[in-house]
Amino acid sequence: MVLSNYEFYLNLGNFADFMLVVSWKRMTLGEKIDSDEVLLKHEILESDLVINL
Repeated sequence: MVLSNYEFYLNLGNFADFMLVVSWKRMTLGEKIDSDEVLLKHEILESDLVINL
């Protein structure tokens, strides 16, 4: 998918996306913290809600 400059800019400013990347990185390095699991479970639940609407 090709993003317009506007869409790309909006994604760069999305703090939640950044936090997901940081959480995944910690988890893959075996350095997870409790909030990483909570954040990822929240995102999975949110994704399921969007898919099943």
